[in-house]
Amino acid sequence: MLAAPHPDSLPGHLAHNVLHFARVLRSAGMPVGTDRVQMALQALLHSGLESRADFHAALQACMLSKAEHRVLFNQAFALFWKDPDLEGRMRALLLPRVQLQEKTPLKIPENRRLAAALFPHAPRPSHPSRRPTSWTCKPA
Repeated sequence: MLAAPHPDSLPGHLAHNVLHFARVLRSAGMPVGTDRVQMALQALLHSGLESRADFHAALQACMLSKAEHRVLFNQAFALFWKDPDLEGRMRALLLPRVQLQEKTPLKIPENRRLAAALFPHAPRPSHPSRRPTSWTCKPA
């Protein structure tokens, strides 16, 4: 078995961020074991830091075990490793939309389960109360 690299051997907080990313994937329903996280950290030591595509490929090769999880992985990767206002976007997903005026559809559909995995303590949207379907009138 490969030993996990020391967190200081990768630049910045990369090792800690990879661990957090794996936790997000687990919370979203992907089976990512500690062995896969160790393998990803080892792979990043040897390659995967030259470009964003290499980094994505290294993490995907190490953490993805089933083809049906590819869409969820790609969505999580795009949100986790790119958007500096990630928390704002995820919180916006949990809020009800009042008016939608999009002219072009999003390339990747937003995933509420992924939002819940990234921010488990965020407030959930409340459902508006429903009116009764039948009305009764009192005699005057």
